[in-house]
Amino acid sequence: MRDGFLWDGKKARIAHRTMNLPLLEGGKQILDIESRNEAIDLWNLKEFLKDDNERENWAYFAESTITHRWNTSQPDNKQGTLRRLFLQNIRIPNWRTNQLAYDLRRMIQTARKYNLEFTGLSISKDIRLQMPIWSHVGVRDITPTRWGIS
Repeated sequence: MRDGFLWDGKKARIAHRTMNLPLLEGGKQILDIESRNEAIDLWNLKEFLKDDNERENWAYFAESTITHRWNTSQPDNKQGTLRRLFLQNIRIPNWRTNQLAYDLRRMIQTARKYNLEFTGLSISKDIRLQMPIWSHVGVRDITPTRWGIS
């Protein structure tokens, strides 16, 4: 889109990286839209991962939408077993994320890109007991190939 605007639809003669540089470094200070969108997704993830009493309303709605899509892809799962997507060892299949809204799909893809996962240096017993037991993040993944079964 920006090539069409900057170069009138013709092939760019200057690399995007150069165009993004400040004026004093020979660039044109063109906004890097991909990095900007990624930063927005990371900010949304930060808001999405906040504690229950600090969360925005959209985060509850987003979690509900993601949970609904995941539960319909896993017929043996009971409703409500997925809570706090990134606190559990859950990977929503790509074909399921395609059914999500574009912003949610992009947020999940950004989380995957940066390997977002739950880590804690010192977690109190109370907090550990509040974590969901289903697909607990502390349980190591056991794959059939690990046991020699194809």
